[in-house]
Amino acid sequence: LIRNSLSNYYRPLIGKDVLIQTKLNLSIQMPNDQNSILSLHSDCNSGDSPFQFNIWIPLTDSWGTNSMFILDKETSMNYLPSLFCHEGINANKKEPIPHEKDFLKTKKGDLIIFNPLLLHGNVRNNTDHTRFSLNVRLKSIFTPDGDSPDRKVGTYYEILETSIHTDT
Repeated sequence: LIRNSLSNYYRPLIGKDVLIQTKLNLSIQMPNDQNSILSLHSDCNSGDSPFQFNIWIPLTDSWGTNSMFILDKETSMNYLPSLFCHEGINANKKEPIPHEKDFLKTKKGDLIIFNPLLLHGNVRNNTDHTRFSLNVRLKSIFTPDGDSPDRKVGTYYEILETSIHTDT
C-alpha cells in the first residue's frame, strides 16, 4: 500500500528506476520517554547515500516536541563537516539547537520527503500524545550507494520498479 501510494511523489524526483529500503522503520515516541530520542544527525553520517530521499510518514498528527525536526539547508551544510570530523578544526563546533520553527507540524498520513544530508532528529516528547510514524528511503538504481557496506542492493535496498529501458 505504501509503495504504491508513493509513486506520484518520487517519480518526478527519481524517475522509474527506483530502489526502496527493504524494511520500513516504525518510530513510536511516547510522552516523556527518554529512550525514543533520536539526536541531531545526518543519515549520510551513518553510511546512507547522499543521493537517496528520506520519506517520513506520520501515522498520527504531530507538532512541537512530539514531531521530528529538520534543520534548514544552510544550518545543515554549515555544521555537517563537524559530524564527519572526529578530531580537527571542526571538532569543537557548537551543535545547532532546533527551534520551534524546525519541528514539523503534520496531519496523520502526510508525507515529508527530504534530503538525508539535512540535519534532523527529535527531542523528548513533552506533549500528552504518542506519535507513531514510518520512515523509508528511496533512490535511483543509477546513483551511488553510501559508504556503509550494509547499505547496498540486496541487503538494504531492493528494486521497487524499473523502466522498460532497464528491464532485462
